[in-house]
Amino acid sequence: MQDNPIHNPHDKLFRASLQYKEVAKEFLEMNLPVDIKNKINLNNIKHCNTTFIDTQLKLSQSDVLLKTTFNDKDAYVYILAEHQFTVNKLMPFRLLKYMVNIWEFHIKQAKNQECFPLPVIIPLVFYTGEGDYTGCRVFTELFAENSSLMKQLLTSPFNLIDVNKLPEKDLISHIWAGTMSFIMRKRFRQHLKSEILKIVDNLNIQGNRMDSK
Repeated sequence: MQDNPIHNPHDKLFRASLQYKEVAKEFLEMNLPVDIKNKINLNNIKHCNTTFIDTQLKLSQSDVLLKTTFNDKDAYVYILAEHQFTVNKLMPFRLLKYMVNIWEFHIKQAKNQECFPLPVIIPLVFYTGEGDYTGCRVFTELFAENSSLMKQLLTSPFNLIDVNKLPEKDLISHIWAGTMSFIMRKRFRQHLKSEILKIVDNLNIQGNRMDSK
């Protein structure tokens, strides 16, 4: 595919300009929210020579990753330039995906060094399209009527099933998933002979039902 003569100059100007510390600092001074700007180190900005844009979107998007510190901890500012004229309805999804890739990038860069806690990533979308930006800007809103549920799931501790703490009688009382979970317990591996006797009836029931199919 040939380079797009309209989009590529925007990409080159955007990426080339923000390689310079003075330009990047001024850009962030102009566009960062005040509460973030007061905690970020704008005098220690480093340009990362990488990109996270999907191959099929390189003609309509470009990006710049800047590394600095936030509250004296490693942090990144990710600037995504949107060059296309129509609003991308999945922008929050793409932005989140790029941010996950940046965390992976950070972990790889750390190699054998400690990479926890993960760095803060401050995303900025630089819109150059015509008219007002009308697209969704919140990831959870992409789920429509389930947005509240997704917000809860993403910001709450994940649901943990600690099989070793589930009551033994509850596991045995459930023929299929309960028996599977019982076998997955650490105690089952450590005391195989005595533990398997507890689920013999379940295994026989399972076997009989399988044979009848």
